[in-house]
Amino acid sequence: MTLKETFAQASMTTVVGTMDAQSTNTVEQSGYPAAYLNSYDVVRAELGAANEGLMSPSELSAELRHVKERGQFPVVVDAQSGFGNQLTTYFVAQDLERSGAAGVVLNDQIFPAHTAQDEVTMIEFSDFVAKLKAAKASFEDPETMLFAELDGVQLYQVDGLRKRLEYLQQNQLADCVLVGHVSQDQFAAVADLAHSASFGLVVNTVRDQFTADQDLASQGFKAVFYTGVLSAARQAAEKQAVQQFLTKAEV
Repeated sequence: MTLKETFAQASMTTVVGTMDAQSTNTVEQSGYPAAYLNSYDVVRAELGAANEGLMSPSELSAELRHVKERGQFPVVVDAQSGFGNQLTTYFVAQDLERSGAAGVVLNDQIFPAHTAQDEVTMIEFSDFVAKLKAAKASFEDPETMLFAELDGVQLYQVDGLRKRLEYLQQNQLADCVLVGHVSQDQFAAVADLAHSASFGLVVNTVRDQFTADQDLASQGFKAVFYTGVLSAARQAAEKQAVQQFLTKAEV
């Protein structure tokens, strides 16, 4: 079953964020339909930082190629905001697909994209549409999925989000629309919109801790993309392992 078929048939698809081949193997062995190689987790693993703006497209493509050496498990890749203008977006999306991406996520932030809520700045919607068209035009495989991520709900509010969703879907500019950077006070309104509009949710488990108390499966979201969970778990496990080693060494 292709990734497109999975998204078309499932009522909700869960995609877990990864940062390398090891974490992607873990996701595959756990039975998930795909992994999300995202810049937040990759930067945490590679640089020990939490700013995905530090990742270049060539570094991301290289990491993806390492991941794909292990097999054919579908990997969706975070192209951030296209790493520049429409032309840059075209070549970044093309390179990611050629490197093995089953899907590419493109967000509507100004380059470089950020995870922290207070650092998010949005591009004009017309520019985002142009970037989506450029990414879609770059694909050579009709099965490659394009995900449009709307991160500015705090700026354009839920009504602006609804209008953007309608435009993207009516004009078939993406195979799936995702909504990220949803704050706790906006979550109920966004979840309510999900019952009448088809879109997915991006959750950073380090930033969006309030979602731990939410039953996301029953909220009507088409998909949920999780980031931060495995890089945070790896860091916690490493600290515990080092502490246990030091304790034994002292004995």
